Amino acid sequence: MCSADCNSQGFTTGLSDTEETRVRETAAYMAHRNLFAKGLEMERSELSLRFTQFYFQIHEHEEHFKRMNEDSLMHPPEFVIKPRSHTVWEKQCVRLHCTVSGWPDPRVIWYKNNVAIDPITSPGKYKLESRYSVHSLEINKCDFDDTAQYRVSAMNSQGEQSAFASIVVKIQILLLFCLDGPISEYGITFQTHIVDKFGVSFGREGETMSLGCTVIIYPALHRYQPEIQWYRDDVLLTPSKWTHVHWSGDRATLTLTHLNKEDEGLYTLRVITKSGYETYSAYVFVRDADAEVEGAPGAPLDVRCLDANKDYIIVAWKQPAVDGGNPIVGYFVDRSVNSWQRVNTELPVKSPRFALFDLAEGKSYHFRVRCCNAAGVGEPSEPTEATTVGDNSGFNIPSAPGKVVPTRNTDTSVVVSWEGSSDAKELVGYYIEASVVDSDVWEPCNNKPVKATRFICHGLVTGEQYVFRVRAVNAAGLSQFSPVSEPVEVKAAIASPAPPYGISVLECVRDSMVLAWKQPTFIGGADITGYFVDYREVIDGVPGKWHEANIKAVIKFIFFSNLRGLGFSHYWQQIDYFNLFSLSNTPFFHCTHFSLSGPPHDLQITEVRGDSLVLLWKPPVYQGRDPINGFYIDIKEADAPEEAWRGVNTKAVEKQFIKVEGETYVFRVRAQNKAGVGKASDVTEPIPALTKPGTKEIVVEVDDEGVISLNFECCDTTPDSKFVWSKNYEEITESSRLTIETKANKSKTVFNTPGEEDIGIYSCLVTHTDGASSSYTFSTEELKRLLEISHDHKFPIIPLKSELAVELLEKGRVRFWLQAEQMSANGKIDYVFNDNVISQSEKYKMNFDKNSGIIEMVMESLTPGDEGTFTFQLKDGKATNQSSLVLIGDVFKQLQKESEFQRKEYFRKQGRDEPFLLSEHKSVKSSPRCSPCQVGNIKKDTSALWSKDKHQIKADEQLGFTEGVLKLEIAQISKKDSGVYEVVLKDDRGQDTSTLSLVDQGFKDLMNEVFSYIAKSSTPLKITSTDEGIRLYTFVKSYSFSVRDSAIAFSDRIKSGVVGEQLWLQINDPTEKDTGKYAIEFNDGKGGLQRTVELSGQAFDDAFAEFQRLKNTYFFPDRARVAGGLPDVVTIQEGKALNLTCNISGNPVPEVTWLKNDREITSDEHCILKFESGKFASFTITAVNTSHSGKYSILVKNKYGTESGDFTVSVFIPEEAAVTAERREFSGKCCGRECWSRATLPPFPSPLTKNPLYARSPTSSQPLTPPT
Repeated sequence: MCSADCNSQGFTTGLSDTEETRVRETAAYMAHRNLFAKGLEMERSELSLRFTQFYFQIHEHEEHFKRMNEDSLMHPPEFVIKPRSHTVWEKQCVRLHCTVSGWPDPRVIWYKNNVAIDPITSPGKYKLESRYSVHSLEINKCDFDDTAQYRVSAMNSQGEQSAFASIVVKIQILLLFCLDGPISEYGITFQTHIVDKFGVSFGREGETMSLGCTVIIYPALHRYQPEIQWYRDDVLLTPSKWTHVHWSGDRATLTLTHLNKEDEGLYTLRVITKSGYETYSAYVFVRDADAEVEGAPGAPLDVRCLDANKDYIIVAWKQPAVDGGNPIVGYFVDRSVNSWQRVNTELPVKSPRFALFDLAEGKSYHFRVRCCNAAGVGEPSEPTEATTVGDNSGFNIPSAPGKVVPTRNTDTSVVVSWEGSSDAKELVGYYIEASVVDSDVWEPCNNKPVKATRFICHGLVTGEQYVFRVRAVNAAGLSQFSPVSEPVEVKAAIASPAPPYGISVLECVRDSMVLAWKQPTFIGGADITGYFVDYREVIDGVPGKWHEANIKAVIKFIFFSNLRGLGFSHYWQQIDYFNLFSLSNTPFFHCTHFSLSGPPHDLQITEVRGDSLVLLWKPPVYQGRDPINGFYIDIKEADAPEEAWRGVNTKAVEKQFIKVEGETYVFRVRAQNKAGVGKASDVTEPIPALTKPGTKEIVVEVDDEGVISLNFECCDTTPDSKFVWSKNYEEITESSRLTIETKANKSKTVFNTPGEEDIGIYSCLVTHTDGASSSYTFSTEELKRLLEISHDHKFPIIPLKSELAVELLEKGRVRFWLQAEQMSANGKIDYVFNDNVISQSEKYKMNFDKNSGIIEMVMESLTPGDEGTFTFQLKDGKATNQSSLVLIGDVFKQLQKESEFQRKEYFRKQGRDEPFLLSEHKSVKSSPRCSPCQVGNIKKDTSALWSKDKHQIKADEQLGFTEGVLKLEIAQISKKDSGVYEVVLKDDRGQDTSTLSLVDQGFKDLMNEVFSYIAKSSTPLKITSTDEGIRLYTFVKSYSFSVRDSAIAFSDRIKSGVVGEQLWLQINDPTEKDTGKYAIEFNDGKGGLQRTVELSGQAFDDAFAEFQRLKNTYFFPDRARVAGGLPDVVTIQEGKALNLTCNISGNPVPEVTWLKNDREITSDEHCILKFESGKFASFTITAVNTSHSGKYSILVKNKYGTESGDFTVSVFIPEEAAVTAERREFSGKCCGRECWSRATLPPFPSPLTKNPLYARSPTSSQPLTPPT
């Protein structure tokens, strides 16, 4: 509510109705009307009263819920009616309204300039209300500081929505003067001061409270007393038995004899004198009185009657502030004519409204309400004022309003008029709605109904087409909508333009002349379509009658003929607008003849600045006998006499514009041809060379796509303003090289393909302004500069403070780094080595500090494989850059050497606190399968990694530490194994590396050492017998047999072979000719080794006898035999299951034994051995690995003999399958016999060494040519 003076003025934009009227307009009143109708229907039967009361009591809340949430779903907030902007005078009150839907009920908060409004912090200034989804913000006594943008935010669990409105407060200056000064009582100005003020006060229900202030008025006149007024929440208080007002002459006192909850609020003292008024305000809080029943709730608040007629009265109230510690479960309503009687005696009312029936028409009733909770019934509320039951029947919904007529008003508003409803009783007002054509979306134009039949709808979009409709409202409800209006475009209404000016004679020949004039400064909201010219003759100073010079409107000039010429007559002309009659003060002209060229015309001054301006003109219409060859410009100060004219240029200029510097001047222009200088043009208006505040210049811009444009902004545009672009001061009408875009108060000229053709002076003039204009010189140098900027924007480069560089860090680590000047958080770096992108790993550690722009990559050490080009590629949005560093040849070797040196020095100085290699590994002297190196300072978590030619060797089970020696086993060495080997020791303290080169000579040396080891590890030759003949054997790695100084010629009778690590020579069906000394030679490249055995004499006899015995046993039918089923060689992938089965025969059933590398093996969970039915022996390994590679045998035995079956198992890793296949092929070639291809162990000699051969000579072991 507003103060009394505010109430007298009312709210702006149709907000002048009372608070109760506003309630009638909301959805709440519609709900009341529906309830009334139901009540009338129920009254027709005797049982209707009880049912209706029960309906109101139990279902009223449910009905409200259904109306607010018909689909029983959750909905986000939505503004059904948004707040509208207002312009108010100072000291007025203003209220912003909005209607919000949504479920759950949205929480609504008001903001001023994005700061939440809290009424408590500014008592009396703001008042917030929320009722039935209608929310309002009331601002009391607006001042200039209340000019702001206000936002209302609605939020629930489903989302948040906001709406905006602006309030503009205008300062109203009203000064009344008399002869001696301001009007006042007795000619005196009173000064009022309020002192000894009451503060924020607290009371309790039922107590008495007094509020008082001391008032000092100067001068003090006993016969003059001020007017004292007290307000509560801006409502004027009148004396009553509850409120006593006293004025003692210097102190104002307000006494509240019996405090109630309704007395809580903001109290204001206003002291009014003839010179004005002074106010003071403070808040009063009223606490609940002690409940009669402990724990019972307080009394309800603000009990009132919403309506009363002959059928019922609706009583409404507010929930008490104190519930006694227990939830309120309902309310009881009492009525009184002479004594109090409870209306709802059985069930309490759930909602804070109740309809009472069976009231006597014409009687006056009082009502009060009590709350109840689990503790009991609380105290009654203050009773209402007496309410008389009357007859309000006969109300009907008003008829729909008639024809709606919209009229253009401003750029953002339309005046809407309509025919009022013909039969509306108790009309509250009208609601107006607007809709953009073809949108079918209607928006309210007013939140409060207006009683007039004319309303200005504000806040519309300029240029849009709108239609409007209206409906009426009274106590019975809302009418139907009126017919939809005709569409109207939102734009300023057309007004009468100003008269033209600057009428001048451009040409005068005998009895004819040509006139020109300037377009008026104000055109009235529509383009000028033409002009009408009137003239009259002046004879001896006496003007005659006006005559029409043209019947059809002309655009620019008019030609007069048949005039009395040769200096005998003078004429007056006046120029009218088409469809308008605007008489201008025009001079009279003398009809004479121009001997030279005519005067230039249409002088225009643009680009006025503090030190210069630009003058434009048009050439004369009449040029004379010869063409115009130049112009002279004259200038003088505005107040100077005619004699002060002086020339700006001493030589005639050909162009039709010139830039002049000065203060406040007038100008004129004269044209020149061969005959001389012609008549001067009309003088311009005085122009001060002053830069006006807010003057803008043309700004050149280059966007991110490299597009070059000229931009001009004008803050003084009008609806009729246009941006006119010119090149060299000639208007640009059409050009394929330029694109002109104008939006609101900004215009832009875009160069499509900038080039030398675009060089010139570009200017922009805004029409219907006070000369808003600017120019920009697009020179050759400027074009070159802008093209460079355009290229940089199209292809931006990330600037670098430093290029890519390399440096050595502690421990010999290598750091590559560069620094960029600036990169955003989205910047990306690619690290490239030899055209391959590398990423973060154990070898490469990358880091990018986006604050400093430092980009770095650190490597623990350099290896030969790191020789090449390192590149950092930078990308940040569209911007890119890269920097490279080439490390090859001596530069790389020097850096690598220095890195290794610093690394070793660091370890040395640190006392070897990290694992280190005592000696670099070399070719093995103890095993042909291992490459060892000595290590020291080893921990349990120290790891070793072997690599060959920079490729990791994936054979972890072959890595191990034994007595300070690290070994790498190579199962079957061949030429494929040549290369550079590296081992890296690493743990949390650091790492160390060692390399071994096995290429070319290094590989030959290794193979020689391998054969030397084989020779030294060979066993002496031994003799054994088989059922086929005599066998000579040794356990060796490489060999060559000979006998009696001659190489053995292999045949079907003499054969050689390998079983495991056993090398044998078989002589089948031996005879005396086979006796002699047999030798096997091993060649290691240094002289070799020879093993011999004598097969003669007793040795031959014993072997031959055993051969005969075995041969006879072999043919015994019941001896133990391995019938078949075993392969010679099994090659299987690591991780697979191996399952072999063979057939066994013999009687009695043989004993079966399995051997690996001549050692007996037993059955377990990984190696399963079975002998079933005395016939089938099976051998199973569940999951093979490289340790299962080797020579396997099955040995069967009974009393008649013994027999064995041999096979070899080779387990390979999938990545090495190709290498293994190559080794088998190589092995077969070295042997020269097919049997060699089935033998996979032991390793075979490389083609780079001499192959051992079998020899047969008792005196010589000279090797022969290898077999093919």
